[in-house]
Amino acid sequence: MSKSASSTVAPVVAGAPAPMAGLDPPEHLADALNVRGFAMVPRLERTTLGPHGEVLECTVTYFHPKGFEIRAEVATDVSPGQDPSVPSQG
Repeated sequence: MSKSASSTVAPVVAGAPAPMAGLDPPEHLADALNVRGFAMVPRLERTTLGPHGEVLECTVTYFHPKGFEIRAEVATDVSPGQDPSVPSQG
């Protein structure tokens, strides 16, 4: 079974259900992050889709706006037997 994943730092991934309604964190998370009253709280949404486009996993992570750095690595699908260090010719 192959899986694909997409990540965004904004609204919900197209076609994926939002695990939490609205863009603000729930009150208990806002209190834990000490961000109640902030105009914006950065969030990262990640949705993992199955081979037929079904949602296998959907997570939301909130970050304190004064102390975060987001780094992302993007992996592409590699055909079985293909050396991932050699770009495919297309």
